[in-house]
Amino acid sequence: LLSAVATTQYPSAGALSDIASPAARTQPRLSAAVYEQLLDADASQPTSLSLLSLRDSARAAQAAAAFLQKHVLLPPVVGILLGLACTWDPVYYSLCGGAFGERLPKHTRCPSEGAPLGFFFRGIETLGSAAVPLNLIMLGSSLARGPDWTALPVRCNVGIVAAKLVLMPAFSTLLMLGLNLTVGRHGAGWFALRSPYDQIFHLAAVAVTATPTANNVVIMCSLYGSDRDTAAMATAIFSQYLLAPLLLPCTLTLAILTFHALDPLR
Repeated sequence: LLSAVATTQYPSAGALSDIASPAARTQPRLSAAVYEQLLDADASQPTSLSLLSLRDSARAAQAAAAFLQKHVLLPPVVGILLGLACTWDPVYYSLCGGAFGERLPKHTRCPSEGAPLGFFFRGIETLGSAAVPLNLIMLGSSLARGPDWTALPVRCNVGIVAAKLVLMPAFSTLLMLGLNLTVGRHGAGWFALRSPYDQIFHLAAVAVTATPTANNVVIMCSLYGSDRDTAAMATAIFSQYLLAPLLLPCTLTLAILTFHALDPLR
C-alpha cells in the first residue's frame, strides 16, 4: 500500500511527508492510521525502497513465468520432460515394477505385477491411446473447413510448401550422406549401422522431413494464437496435404536414387 501510494499519487517516493501539507489534502482522503504509516515510512526511506524492489521483483518473476508457460513449456515439451522423468529409477520402479534399479525383461509388459503405481500407469496409457484418433479427427475437421486464402498470402503459402516438402527432404538427404561419409559406416565409424539398417535409417530420416506438418501445430495455434493465426496455419497444412501425394513419392524416390548413386561401396 505504501509503495502504491508513493509511486502513483506522488512522484517522489522520498517526499511522503508532503502528504500532510495543505496542497496534498486536495487528494482523496486517507485514514489517520494510513497517514501515520506513511509519515513513518518517510523517516525510513530504505524500507519504502525495499518494498518497491520486492514489488518489481515479483512482477519480473510473474512475467518470466508467463513467458515460460506460453513459449517454452508447451504441451509437447512438457510431455517429453515427463517422459524423461519416468526413466529415473524411483519413478520407473513405481510405474513399471520389477527389481529396483533394473529395467524389465525384454518381453515383459509394463506395468508388471506388483508395481506400486501400476494402476496409475494403466490409466495414463488408456488416455494416451486416444491421442492418435483424436488428432486424426481434428485433422479431418481442419481439412474439411478448406483453406482460407485471405488469412495466408499465396507467396507465403507457396514458400511454406516448397520449404517443407522439397527443401527439407533435400537437406535431410545431404545430411544423411554427410554423416555416412564422415562419422558413419564409410567414415570414422562412430555412428555405424550395419546394412541394411543404415539404409532404413537414412530413408526414415528423409521420410520424416518430407511429410506434411503435423496437425498439433494447428492445435497450438488455436490454444495460444488468434483466429487468424489458426486459419493461416490450417491453410498451410491443407496445401501441404493437397500436394503431398504428388511430391512425397518423388522426393523419396530421388532420395533413394541419390543414396545408391553416391554410396561408395554399392
